[in-house]
Amino acid sequence: LKAPNPTLEGVSIYWAQRKLKSRTRIGISPSMPVSRLYGQLFVDIDFPVNVHKTDIDRNDPSFFDIEKQVMKLVKPVVNIAERISGGSRRKISPTVKKLTHIHEKLLTDAINQRMISESMIESLDDRLVIKRPSL
Repeated sequence: LKAPNPTLEGVSIYWAQRKLKSRTRIGISPSMPVSRLYGQLFVDIDFPVNVHKTDIDRNDPSFFDIEKQVMKLVKPVVNIAERISGGSRRKISPTVKKLTHIHEKLLTDAINQRMISESMIESLDDRLVIKRPSL
């Protein structure tokens, strides 16, 4: 993972091809860490903005809808980032790691075998071209 960059953290909001706000926490609950979380949110031209056109109108009901949608999208990313960085609250047991490794190997072998089978069929198809008799 890259080192945190505080100048980019959070979500930048764009409206009508211009940046309204940088480094917001829209859709990011206070309990979620934002280090290494960067994003951009593009809202439609008819989306309500404040009078000064510097932020979206946070009192509008559509704001709550978009915040819920962003939260649904951001939460899995934050969870994965926490696990990768070692900040996961749950430790994975050695048994689970071993079983995961076995399943990864089985899936990799199955995919490789399928690719070999398909390449053999394609090479057979190339060799078994039936020529029609010419008149």
